[in-house]
Amino acid sequence: MGYYFRTYETVLSKAENPTLVPIIPGRYLICKDTGDIFYDTNDGTRKHLTDIVDIETESARAELLAPLNKFYFVKETAHFWRYTDGSWVDLTPNYDTEFVSTILSANGWTNRTQKITISGLGQNQNGIISLAQDISLTALKAAQKGSLRLIEQSQNALTVTADGIVPTVDIPVIVILMTSNGGNYKTQSKTVTPTKQQQQVTPGDGYFALSDVTVDAIPDNYQDVGGVTATAGDVLTGKKIVGADGSAVTGSMADNGDVSATMDGLTTTSVNVKKGYTSGGTISLTNAIEEALAEV
Repeated sequence: MGYYFRTYETVLSKAENPTLVPIIPGRYLICKDTGDIFYDTNDGTRKHLTDIVDIETESARAELLAPLNKFYFVKETAHFWRYTDGSWVDLTPNYDTEFVSTILSANGWTNRTQKITISGLGQNQNGIISLAQDISLTALKAAQKGSLRLIEQSQNALTVTADGIVPTVDIPVIVILMTSNGGNYKTQSKTVTPTKQQQQVTPGDGYFALSDVTVDAIPDNYQDVGGVTATAGDVLTGKKIVGADGSAVTGSMADNGDVSATMDGLTTTSVNVKKGYTSGGTISLTNAIEEALAEV
């Protein structure tokens, strides 16, 4: 048993099997045995990168007179490079390592699984687990028959399962903890201002990733309209307002202009006023009543 867990380097058979090497969005997988490169996307898929230039040695890479803006894989060192904006960017992490020796106890199996404590292991930390070099022949055969594999990594612990025959002897293992000590990653800090349109914030030329993104406060010209209660019927035809949801609303209220009318109080006792807006006017009563009384 010897394989990488949550690491950038693996072999082709494992890269092609997400069960063995889980998909982690944003991660590159480098297959040291074949040179194939895979990338885990944000939608949970693993894409095989094919537009990559293979180079035998690091010196050959450094001697390229006119590198293209592409990805390069150096077979000599198994390093993955990107040439962009006149600069080489090493995409292969560098690691400090720490060795931890422990035992898969013969009495520690429950339902074919066993959790072992690895002090200092982070939930997302890279590393390697393997059988100890001084393993006995009996323990080696037990491990082989057990078809042991790693199924879970958590804070300070690893969980191993036996797909075959559960070992009845102790299995000594070593875990190599990997801690990134940096790498040639050039990151960029960006600031964006909110707009009406969706924005995609990406690193500029020559940068591998964004280190942080600051979103400015909403500009003064983008006011809060949540308290708007007017509707289309409250607004003159042809005029527009901003609705409570921020969208433009075109008015539908009729403009009746100046409304003026008369009534005699005898045959006409009321005046109908059309629904809508009016700029004013006069409703007046004629002297027909006075004239009628004078004739009595």
